Amino acid sequence: FAEGHTVANHSWSHPHSAGFSADKLWQEQVLKTNEQFQHLVNITPRFYRPPYGEVSDEQVAFLGQKGMKVILWSVDPRDWNTSTNTIENIRSEVINHQHPEMITLMHDSGGNRQNTVDALAEIIEHYKAQGYKFVNLETLLGISDKG
Repeated sequence: FAEGHTVANHSWSHPHSAGFSADKLWQEQVLKTNEQFQHLVNITPRFYRPPYGEVSDEQVAFLGQKGMKVILWSVDPRDWNTSTNTIENIRSEVINHQHPEMITLMHDSGGNRQNTVDALAEIIEHYKAQGYKFVNLETLLGISDKG
C-alpha cells in the first residue's frame, strides 16, 4: 500500500462462498476485511476478488450496491497447483492466452512461489516486446481502488 500498489479485498477467511447469501458474504467476509483495512491503513478497498473465483450474480449486485467492484481474472496459470506449477507451464499459460486487457491471476503466498517469480522475466519481456504495458486495476478500469 505504501508503495502505491492496488489494494483489494480477498475475504476474511478464504471460504468457498458462492452459496452464501449476499448479506452473509458482506457481513462475514467483505465488510469485516474492509473494516480491518480501514483500521490499519485508513482506506476502504473497492475491489473484491472472491476466493476460487466463486461468486453469484446476487452477490455481485449486492457488493456493487455497497460500492465494491468484483474482479476476476482472464488467465490462471495455476501457479497454486504444485503438480503443474513449473516455470515453463506458468510462462506458457500466460503467453499462450494473450489478449488485450488481460488480468492474470498469480500468487505470492500459500507455498513456495519461486517458479512464479522465475517465470515473470520472460513473460514481461514477451509482452513489452509487443508494446503492451503493465498497469494496475485502477488504471485498467479507470476507477479508484479505494473509497
